[in-house]
Amino acid sequence: MFKILLTTLLVWGLHQKGLAQISTSTATVNIPPSHTTDAKQMAAFIQQNYATDTARIRAIYSWITHNIQYDIASFNARNTTQQTAPQTVQDVLKTRKAVCQGYADLFIDLCKAVGIKAH
Repeated sequence: MFKILLTTLLVWGLHQKGLAQISTSTATVNIPPSHTTDAKQMAAFIQQNYATDTARIRAIYSWITHNIQYDIASFNARNTTQQTAPQTVQDVLKTRKAVCQGYADLFIDLCKAVGIKAH
């Protein structure tokens, strides 16, 4: 009986720890829309409202994943003969759409703007 109780408590504890990690890492970040049209304004807000580098990275990641959509049309257009100009960070913030490079550039720019080394 003791082994069953101990096993049940162990499994329950591991399950709860796993759920806690999921819910905190995917929590949405509430950055006012007025601060999300420019990377410098956004970075200033993040730097002011999040104290640690870990919290800042999580805020940047969470905001991007909840607010930027994958631009399927641009992705499909890459197979045509037309050359498309690379997307700027400002374009990503304006349209709220990006392909892989746009996501990466936005993340790197925001990290650098809050003082976190990124490449």
